[in-house]
Amino acid sequence: MKGQISGKRRIDNRDQNITLTGLKGLNILFGKNGTGKSSFLRNLYQSDAESYHLVVPERGGNIVYSSNFLDQENTEAGRKNSRNKNDDNSYRNRAVSRASIILTEQGYRSASGAHLSNNICTEISNLFKVFLPEFKVFFGEKSPHRLEIYREIEGGEEKVADVSKLSSGQSEALCLAADIITQSVLWEKEEEKVLLIDEPDVHLHLDLQNRFAI
Repeated sequence: MKGQISGKRRIDNRDQNITLTGLKGLNILFGKNGTGKSSFLRNLYQSDAESYHLVVPERGGNIVYSSNFLDQENTEAGRKNSRNKNDDNSYRNRAVSRASIILTEQGYRSASGAHLSNNICTEISNLFKVFLPEFKVFFGEKSPHRLEIYREIEGGEEKVADVSKLSSGQSEALCLAADIITQSVLWEKEEEKVLLIDEPDVHLHLDLQNRFAI
C-alpha cells in the first residue's frame, strides 16, 4: 500500500505539483469542480500504468465483447491511450472484453479440457453477486470465455447482451463491477497497486452507492 503519492494537477491552464500523504487502504479525494482532481488522477495513471488502474468519469459504450478492445487492454500503450481524457465512449466494451484475460492468465480450459479454474470463476461470480444481487455473471465455456450476464426478472432469468435492457444505474454499476473486479483479480495480491476511480457514484442510486462502498 502506498502511504504517499505525488503528481501534477492541471488548474487555470497551469500544472501544479501535489502530494497526498497519510494514505490508507481506501482514500476519498474531495474538491470543487475545476480544482484538478481528474487531471491529477489521469496524470498519475499516465505516469505509471503498471502500478495504477484508472476508471474515467464519463463512461460510455455497450456490454459487447470485442477482441480489438482486448488487444488494447493487453498493452500498456493501448491502456494509456484509452484513458488520456475524461471520457471513454467504449468503456463498457473495454471492461467486459478485458475479463477474458483473467481466464487466459489463469490457464483456463473448457469443460471438456483437463483443468477448469473453478476457484477463480466462482470468486468472480460471487463478487458480482455482492454488488448486484439481481444479476448472475459467469464465464462462458467456449473461447474467448466472455462474461455472460443474466438478470432475474418476473420469476425467471433473462440474458442481458445490451445496455438498452438496463437502467442507466444498472448498466453503470454492472460495468464498474466488471472493470474493478477483473482488474483486482489480475493484480491478485500484488502490493503497491492503486485503483483510481473518478466519480464512482455517477448515475448510481443510493442503494447501489451503498453496495459499491461495501
